[in-house]
Amino acid sequence: MSPAEGARAAGVTLPEWLDFRPRLFPSCNFVWIGGPRPVLVDTGFGSDLEATLDMMPDEPALVFNTHWHSDHVGGNAGLVAGFGMPIAASTAEGSRVNDGDPESFGSDFLDQPVDAYQVDRLLEPGELVGTGAVSLRVVPAEGHSPGQVMLFEERSRVLIAGDAILAGDVAWINPLLDGADALEKAIATVERIGALDARVAVAGHGAIIDDVGDCVRRTLERLQLWRQDPGRMALHGCRRVFGFALMIHGGFARTELIPYLLARRWIRDFAPSARLSHEEFAERIVSDLVGSGAARWHDDRLVSTIPHTAV
Repeated sequence: MSPAEGARAAGVTLPEWLDFRPRLFPSCNFVWIGGPRPVLVDTGFGSDLEATLDMMPDEPALVFNTHWHSDHVGGNAGLVAGFGMPIAASTAEGSRVNDGDPESFGSDFLDQPVDAYQVDRLLEPGELVGTGAVSLRVVPAEGHSPGQVMLFEERSRVLIAGDAILAGDVAWINPLLDGADALEKAIATVERIGALDARVAVAGHGAIIDDVGDCVRRTLERLQLWRQDPGRMALHGCRRVFGFALMIHGGFARTELIPYLLARRWIRDFAPSARLSHEEFAERIVSDLVGSGAARWHDDRLVSTIPHTAV
């Protein structure tokens, strides 16, 4: 089944210029904007580079990064080496990447190293990204990262949302690294999405969002709960970060699990928000993942049960 046939089977009609394909973690979804100068939106996790190459119908004229997390930019260096095309990102994040900011690739805080790359085109809100067949407007989407951006096509009312909204979840927020106002920026971003009146949204993870208004409502409810109880936000974010670590490390032996967690800056930073000691917070993260079924013990090793591609 082709991507277009899959979308139609799900009751969603995507424009001919858009090729959307869901992907397993640790990569983001595949999004291709067709035309004489095609654009690849995000490049996935680095170890999935060959799979990304196999999905591309042509050589990209541009890579557009919605934001700088490893599951979205990990293939940048490999794509540039193969095709030499420019990379575009928001000025807020791209300038920090180009300056060699040690946090810009998430390798320190998240333990998710990314091969170094340079951003060639720094984008501001309102700019157009075109392929010769279609032009999309850059829309700010801060919150999940300090300079996340989206693309919106006015005629079809299609939104390429990055991780600003997700069909079945809410992206994690890190006010300790991305600013104390990160949650308020995320709320403003979701309200901005609602004002766009998009017909359909394709996100960085999960299914196509065919009822954007309902997704906006549910996401705002969740974010407003976090505003009332920062401990919820801390637990949610750290569960997501550790769940990702389980995938990219292939799990952790019981003897190395808590030492690994206690060495992580995100455990130390977020534990106070949940009113727990560092060790209590680490144990809570493990307990929550096992209790939800997202992780399980196998031969004395904690492994992810979420479908993913081995790294």
